[in-house]
Amino acid sequence: MATHEIGHALGFTSGVDVLDINSPPVNGPFNDNQFTFVNSLDLFRYSADSLAQGAIDWTADTRAKYLSFDGGTTSIGALATGSNFGDGQQASHWQDSPNFITNPELGIMNPTFSRGQLGIITENDLRGFDVIGWNRVNATVATQVPEPSNIIGTLMFAGFGAKMVLKRRQKLAKSF
Repeated sequence: MATHEIGHALGFTSGVDVLDINSPPVNGPFNDNQFTFVNSLDLFRYSADSLAQGAIDWTADTRAKYLSFDGGTTSIGALATGSNFGDGQQASHWQDSPNFITNPELGIMNPTFSRGQLGIITENDLRGFDVIGWNRVNATVATQVPEPSNIIGTLMFAGFGAKMVLKRRQKLAKSF
C-alpha cells in the first residue's frame, strides 16, 4: 500500500481528477478552461478521439484513455477515467481490470489496490514513471549489492578492535 501512495507522491497523478470532482452537477459550475491542473502524467494521456485530433485527452468522461509516450500511437496501459463522470475510479491510476484471472492488473498504481494485497511493480509502472520524468536504473546494476573493499573491511575491524581495547581499559581503571 505504501508503494502505491509513494507512486502518487512521485507524480503518478492526474489533473483530470480535479476537473472530474469540480465539474457540474456534482460540485460546481466550472468549465474545462477554468482548470490548469494538468500534471506531467496528463501530457501523455490519450484516447482514440484525441489521437485523431493530435492532442492529449484531458477530459472526465467514460471514453477509454491510455498512456502513450509516442504521441498516442502506442498504448502503454489503460488509464482510469474519473470518479464522478468516468469509470468510477480516480484518473490518477491504471484502469482497473474487471477480470483479474483473464486480464491481470497493470501494476502497483491499480485504483483498487488495498491493505494485505501483494503489490507488484510491473513494466507498465516503470514505463509510466519513466514517461513522467523518473530515470530507470539498469536492473542488473540495481539487483547487485556491492561488497565492501578490503580496506574498508580492515578499517572497520580495526575500529571495533580499538573500541574493545578502550572499553577494557576503562573497566580495569574503574576496578582500581
